[in-house]
Parts: sequence; structure tokens; C-alpha cells
Amino acid sequence: MAFDLATAQLRATGLQPAEVQVAMDGAVAILEGHLDRGFMPGNYKEKFTDREGHGVVFTHVYPIDGDTVKIDGVKFTNAIDGDQGILFAAEDGRYDFKGRSFLVEYTGGYNPLPADLELVLWSIFDRLAGDMGGAPTISAAGIDSITVPDVGTVRFRAQDSSGATSTSGGPFGPLFETVSSKYRRILC
Repeated sequence: MAFDLATAQLRATGLQPAEVQVAMDGAVAILEGHLDRGFMPGNYKEKFTDREGHGVVFTHVYPIDGDTVKIDGVKFTNAIDGDQGILFAAEDGRYDFKGRSFLVEYTGGYNPLPADLELVLWSIFDRLAGDMGGAPTISAAGIDSITVPDVGTVRFRAQDSSGATSTSGGPFGPLFETVSSKYRRILC
């Protein structure tokens, strides 16, 4: 399955195509905002200013395809950590970023999306579509847990000592927080 309009329209009955697109865009915006990074596949342009002269650029969207990176229209040939979206200026001075603004162009994002990110996007989409009046056609009502490779097992219901059942993880469920910790960039 892919996070696309055709699939979304099948999941949310009762919504117009434009409303479905709004729910999809909202799901992406919520998750990217929470992660403080982009991850959807595409071609990107970002303007940077290196006031301190660190010589390191962190792209907003990652992973990136290192072969597509250009700075001010010129192919970037120095060290790149594509998985983390980090560009390193050369010590030989070819890329002196200090004190200047420059445009970075690149192709980035996951293509295809990792399964766990896609699950979270659908979870958010289903919630938003439901809030907009569309009835999600897929429900996790009978699912107690799910295991995602490289993430672990997420339990959707917890029972307290009285036997009462509750859900955890905020408005988008426990998978949201579990997966978020895996994809959030943390700089020290």
C-alpha cells in the first residue's frame, strides 16, 4: 500500500476528493512538524546562511540523494551524509559558506516510505478524515498490538488493575510516539 490519493479515497468514505487531499496534507504536516524534518519524496530547494562558518549544512528533508546536490547551481562534490541530510564543506576552501547565503538543491525523502512511517501517516489520516465527517473504512478496534520490524511491538490497549481498557499514545495512538522517536533528528 502507498500513501496516495487513490488509497486515501478508499479509506475515507463520505469525503470529497479535495477534503481527502486536505486530510492527507494535514497528516504529513502533523508528522513532519512533530519530527521537525521532512521525509516525503521530492525535489527540494532550501536557502541557508552560515553566519558562524561551521561549514556544515543540515537539510530539512532527508535522506537525500548525494548525486543530486547542487549549491548555487553547481554540483556539490564534497562529503555528504545522505542518510542524515548533512553536507560538509571542504577544508580546502572550495565551499566557504561563512557569512554568505546560498541555495541548496537536492532530491530527498524516502521512496518508498518505510512501513512504520506509512502506518503512522494512515493513522493520522484516519483520525483527521473521521474528524472531517468521513467514515474510515479501516478500524483497529479489534487489534491489541502490532509488531513493526526494527521498531518493536506497540500495544494499543492497556488494562489497569480494575480490568478497564484504555488506549495510550495521545490522539494518534502509541505507534505515533514509538515511530517518532526513530525518525526525529537530535543534534547535540
